Amino acid sequence: MAKLILIRHGQSLWNAENKFTGWVDVPLGEQGREEATIASCKLKDYRVRVCFTSLLFRAIETAIVILTEVNNICDGRIAIIKHQADDEDWHGWNKYKGDLEQELPVYLTARLDDY
Repeated sequence: MAKLILIRHGQSLWNAENKFTGWVDVPLGEQGREEATIASCKLKDYRVRVCFTSLLFRAIETAIVILTEVNNICDGRIAIIKHQADDEDWHGWNKYKGDLEQELPVYLTARLDDY
């Protein structure tokens, strides 16, 4: 049976200063990376097959730390960020379909930033 795991990003540099981040794309601070590592350890018995994250750097950073800190979460697969097909800056790399046996797709979506 499939399970949905929802995780909020770790503490950003601005969170640590009690500043509201909102749409400002602020990275994680040291504590935020530690929080993501702790989350990874708590998820060690789960197997992730696909990941969706917002476009905000702190959310992407949290997801990547979680997916890479404990090897068996991805069953030895490598997390690969899948960019939008209409993103002209990726010069065709966005057409790479991947290998689901070797890679875990990480999809970036602005829909997770809406609320």
